Amino acid sequence: MKKRLTLHIGDFNTGSTALQTFLSENRDKLYQRGINYPSSARPRSKPISYGVLSLSILDEFGEHTPEWYSRGITPASVIREFMAEICTSFANTILLLSEEFFRFSGLNNRQRRAAAKN
Repeated sequence: MKKRLTLHIGDFNTGSTALQTFLSENRDKLYQRGINYPSSARPRSKPISYGVLSLSILDEFGEHTPEWYSRGITPASVIREFMAEICTSFANTILLLSEEFFRFSGLNNRQRRAAAKN
């Protein structure tokens, strides 16, 4: 079944946390309507965010990551866990929201191409 991925890549302090909180609190209701707000790819210290996915890629490229982020998590392991969850889901729409994706705007072109291959 073909899935549709919707990414929210908001800048910091633009209301993303409020939206993430709402989606987390209504995850079951969304799922019943065919929208998956996955539980994987989230940091333990910030469980409403998908920061682990974006920050694992940035960390691999030697970019600065926030103090709360647990380093040493590989993008491949995060993607494997995430793909396992969405592939077994009946939902056609997948939502990911994280301000941390905004950090990719600081990468150079070579780093962006390499990150896209992950």
